[in-house]
Amino acid sequence: MATCVRCNNTLSFFENITHLAGSKVCSACEQQIRMTLSRLQQQIMQEAAHNRVTEQFCTSVYQDLTANKIPPERARSLVQLLQRQKQLSTIRQGHLPIVQVSAILDTDEYAHFETPAIYYKPNKQVKLINGRMIATNKKLYFITPDRNSMKIDWNNVVNVSESFTTTPKKQKIGLVHIQVSKGSGGGHYQVEDPELTVAIIGTAVRLWKRHLVELKANPNTPGIPDHVKAAVFKRDGGRCRQCGYMGPYIEYDHILPRSKGGSNTVENIQLLCRQCNLKKGNRI
Repeated sequence: MATCVRCNNTLSFFENITHLAGSKVCSACEQQIRMTLSRLQQQIMQEAAHNRVTEQFCTSVYQDLTANKIPPERARSLVQLLQRQKQLSTIRQGHLPIVQVSAILDTDEYAHFETPAIYYKPNKQVKLINGRMIATNKKLYFITPDRNSMKIDWNNVVNVSESFTTTPKKQKIGLVHIQVSKGSGGGHYQVEDPELTVAIIGTAVRLWKRHLVELKANPNTPGIPDHVKAAVFKRDGGRCRQCGYMGPYIEYDHILPRSKGGSNTVENIQLLCRQCNLKKGNRI
């Protein structure tokens, strides 16, 4: 007779045929597994609502799964949910990924995201335009092969949200709605992953408007965080604070040098051209 993989008790005939595929568990263990998975799912979503799905929280969930002897195939969907919410929490905290994209960007511009998109261009009759959406530290681009390409300055974005629509064939389609204060580009976009798209665009907007500047992981780490660079570049207008130079040889300088305890905060970083930075050296 088969035994339960969790408690090693002998399975009844009914329990045995109920689990023809996968790990076999008794009725009592099945109930405990379901309760554990349900409890952990609620905890994950509660932490996700506050963007608190951290590495430490993930470790505690894995330990809980192990302590309760949850079979790996039963925990798979929960682990996928956990990893997904960790990704979204990390982004919403201000840690945007840096990716390579197909477009040629400005020297001081870097991309966070690229995805195929369909723009629902508002008119008397909605026109569907195929293109690619690219989110950078400076703008949101919608690039098409024709003259329908657009760009949206982050400063003009006032809201971004996720919604859904249903096709005549009852197919559910995810949409991203972007509301702008001025200019073109506002409206609905059909994308492959609306939730991730909204998270990245929303975070990029808050970083640009300095709503997330204080959410830095550690101001004393060696590298200057990207969101601090974005805020400093915007504040200084892309110009050297000493001579006003504006061009490719702009560098991020610590006002109070790192060697003297200076941190990677917006207040302690300034833009200097290479020449002015060399003249300043390690002086305050």
